[in-house]
Amino acid sequence: MTVEAGPAAEIARKRRKFILSMLGGAVFGGAVGSGTVLVVDDGWLGEPNLSQVIALLVALIYVLMGLIVGLGAMSPALGAKFLNVEDADELHEEKQLLLTAGWGMVALGMMLAVVALGGDGRLLTTMQALIAALILGVAAIALSWRSFWLADELMRATMNEGAVFSYYLLFVGIGGWALLSQLGLVPPPAMLDILTAFWAAGLLASFWAAGKRGMLVPR
Repeated sequence: MTVEAGPAAEIARKRRKFILSMLGGAVFGGAVGSGTVLVVDDGWLGEPNLSQVIALLVALIYVLMGLIVGLGAMSPALGAKFLNVEDADELHEEKQLLLTAGWGMVALGMMLAVVALGGDGRLLTTMQALIAALILGVAAIALSWRSFWLADELMRATMNEGAVFSYYLLFVGIGGWALLSQLGLVPPPAMLDILTAFWAAGLLASFWAAGKRGMLVPR
């Protein structure tokens, strides 16, 4: 009876942790996302448009995910309560990888955000947005490169699979949009929409690759 209670209790713990993490993330992300839409709609960040709102929301996902991973790695005891890991020891072992990957995601998110906020009549001037985007882009590339070499073989294979899948997503998504636009069936995409598609494809592909390898199973 005691032997059976152990696995059952562990399954219940994992399920409870997963549900609480999802609910907490949904509530926090929804609140921040709604706040972002209201700020844009009120004109605080310049003349709003749909492309800008979508880009900022995608950028926000990157920043929030990066902060959650980075802060969880900085405080393993706390991070083990909401990150999908076995325990705090696992976070200790992978601290450098998670910190590097987390701050890389923050840099990528901020890069898309400053581009969305740059231009005539917006929060940032064109030159300010360009300089900030270049600095953040270099930082994101350096952090991503370092995280790749800090990862083990399984994680590297997952990253490579994600990169391949993101290519196919862009080929079908952006390529299909361009094809229909060329034929006059839909309006052409805005440049910001194309940039956002690259960020969104990378995000979706990473989840697909991680799920394919069983990394999203509650632990």
